[in-house]
Amino acid sequence: QHLDVQENPQNLIKDERELKRFLKYLLMHPELHFIDIGPDSGAYTLYTIALTRFVLTIDHDRSNLFRLRHATQLANAADRV
Repeated sequence: QHLDVQENPQNLIKDERELKRFLKYLLMHPELHFIDIGPDSGAYTLYTIALTRFVLTIDHDRSNLFRLRHATQLANAADRV
C-alpha cells in the first residue's frame, strides 16, 4: 500500500519527522508489531495497520477508541487492532 507521510490531514501528526523514523524502523523490521498507549489522533496506529501489522491500542478515553475503531473498519483493518 502507498503511504505518503507528506500528507497530514487535519494536522493529526504532531511530529512528522518522528513518524517518518518510526515507519522507516517498522519497514526495516517486518517482524515487529506495535503497542500504542494513548493514541491521541491514532496516526501511528493507522500508519502501522497500513503496513499490515497488528496494533494493540490502549487509551483511557473510550471515545478515542471508538473513533479509531471506526477508522480501522473503514480501512478494512479492524481485525489488526
